[in-house]
Amino acid sequence: MVKIALRHYQLTPLEIIYYISLACSIPFYLEMKYNKKEFLKVSPKMYVSLVVRIFCGFLADVFLFYAFNFTSYSKALCLFFTNPILIPFISKCITKSRIRKFDIIAFIIGFCGLLMIINPVK
Repeated sequence: MVKIALRHYQLTPLEIIYYISLACSIPFYLEMKYNKKEFLKVSPKMYVSLVVRIFCGFLADVFLFYAFNFTSYSKALCLFFTNPILIPFISKCITKSRIRKFDIIAFIIGFCGLLMIINPVK
């Protein structure tokens, strides 16, 4: 549907993100009211991490929609969802956690699956 909107209606990725956000805000608001949750209360110590998280999520969506213009839908989504493969290595850099053998095995299997889907050598 996004690729159709990009091509047929001549929308930019930023416009698509705007419309998707607008459409998702109403059900989100209704669910919060139904469950009696206060979603605007954020402690001041969480402001910086919340802004960084929002900015990174926004950029991820923008780059995904730009990728739809340059490659097929399946390849763009496959590349977009490579982040679980890279999380052990990123956490090693940020939190100094240990990379286990299972993480390396899972990385190899995930990367092989990614190569099979993308098929870079046609």
